[in-house]
Order: sequence, then C-alpha cells, then structure tokens
Amino acid sequence: MGWKIVRHAFVILFGNIVEALKVSVGPMIIGAVVAFQVIRMVGADVVGNLVTPDPTYTGQGTSSLFVALLFFVGVLFVISWIAVSWHRFVLLEEYPGLFPAVLNRPIATYAGQTGKLAFLIALCIVPLGIAATLPVLGNVIFLFSFFAIAFLWFRVGIILPGVAVGKRMGIAEAWRVTRPLSGQIASVVFILMFLNLAVSLVLFPIQSGMPLVGAVLELIASWIMMMLGISILTTLYGHLVEGRTLAE
Repeated sequence: MGWKIVRHAFVILFGNIVEALKVSVGPMIIGAVVAFQVIRMVGADVVGNLVTPDPTYTGQGTSSLFVALLFFVGVLFVISWIAVSWHRFVLLEEYPGLFPAVLNRPIATYAGQTGKLAFLIALCIVPLGIAATLPVLGNVIFLFSFFAIAFLWFRVGIILPGVAVGKRMGIAEAWRVTRPLSGQIASVVFILMFLNLAVSLVLFPIQSGMPLVGAVLELIASWIMMMLGISILTTLYGHLVEGRTLAE
C-alpha cells in the first residue's frame, strides 16, 4: 500500500508534467529574483555570513537576523504558492496559467498552517535532537529523527490540501483520519528515505567530476522530491478524505 501511494503521486506528477512546471517554475523564478534583489540591498557579506558563519564577521547581527527572517518568509511563501496551486489543480481540476494565481488563494493561510505544523513537529522531536548528539548512537537517532519528522508530517499534513481547497480540518482530525493508513505512511517515509539516498549516491560522483552538471541535476532532483512530497499529501487527502481510489 505504501508503494501504491508513492506510485500514485508519481503518476499525478509525471502524468501532468506541463501543469507541474507551470505551478512551480514561475514562483521559483520570482523567488530567485527577489532573493537576488535582497542580496543586492543588504550586501553579499551579510548573506554569505548566514550561509557560512564567520566568527570574524563584523556585520551587525540584526541585519543577519532580518535577512534570515526575510529569506524564511520568502521561501515559505513560494513553496505555499506552489503547493496551493498544485493541490487545487489535482483536487479541483483548476488549471494554472503561465503563472499560478495568487489573488483569492489561501496562500498566506497555507503558509501559516505550514509554519505551525513545522513548529509543533519540531517540539515533538526535541528530545531526539538532543539524543542525536550522543557519540555512539547519534547517527542512528538522527535517521530515526528524520523518519519521525516525515511520518508526523504526512500524518497531520493532510490539513494543508484541505486549506488549499477551502475545507479546513484540525490536527486532531487529521491524526484520526490518517490512523487507518499509519503503517502505509511509515512505509512511504522509508521509500522516500531510500530514494533520497539513491539520488545522493548517484549525484555525488557527478558533482565531484562535473560540478556544473551536478548542480543542474541536483536542482532537478530537488524539484522532483519537492513536488513528490506535495503530491503525496494530495494523494492522501484525496484517498482518505474524498474517497478517491489509488492508481493501479
């Protein structure tokens, strides 16, 4: 069943590849342009210090904090814009234009709910994060933490497609609705972890020998994994809430 969920998400994504590109490429380009302008405004040294912290950096901490917050909000908005557009296309057959619609779309609400879920899940795994610093079992606990985050996300994250189509549900209801497929959702997470590992193993030698090609392939792989994750949430919502069948 777990593989059927992932396969259905792949079918949704690659069976509608043109629409998937329409809902994602435009927002990502706009996000990249805005990010470039932010770098020009605040200076590359501030942004560079966020990416690679330098203890000798003399820039003001408030500037770095502002830029970090600005980038976080920008990334969250772009991802929410893409996700809302994709959920609505799949569930409501709302075909996107060259740029997906922004007006009269619950993008801000979606972003807020996403941030809330991320915060709550982070709180749940704080003990695991602390345990991951242990020298012996650190790596094992880190992998389990990754699994726990993804599992919790898919269990409660089906509230997000509901937000996108205007049918709100609470976290407790989402947990109840996904309970019958909890085992299958766990297998979905294992499949995604395996796919991420496989992609990393394939990309590593390419990035070492051909950095530019590797960077392009990594960008494509990241896009696929992002859209696949959104499609899995859409699949779970359609199947568990709307009673849709999975692709055979």
